Amino acid sequence: MKKLTQFQCEICHTIYNNEKDAKLCEENHKSIVAVVRTKNQPRTIDASGYPQSIEVQMSDGKFVVYHR
Repeated sequence: MKKLTQFQCEICHTIYNNEKDAKLCEENHKSIVAVVRTKNQPRTIDASGYPQSIEVQMSDGKFVVYHR
């Protein structure tokens, strides 16, 4: 019988065969620090109430816009 050891990134859940690669994966992920602004449409255009886009500041200082 063989004992198998694997390591999993706690953020994206990718499985690696060594700890170094899993740690590099975790360190590569950025997280949202703050929501800077949102863009919404009037209810007559989009009754869902969800924003069309959000701008966020990431943990590395960059600003990113997400659209739906």
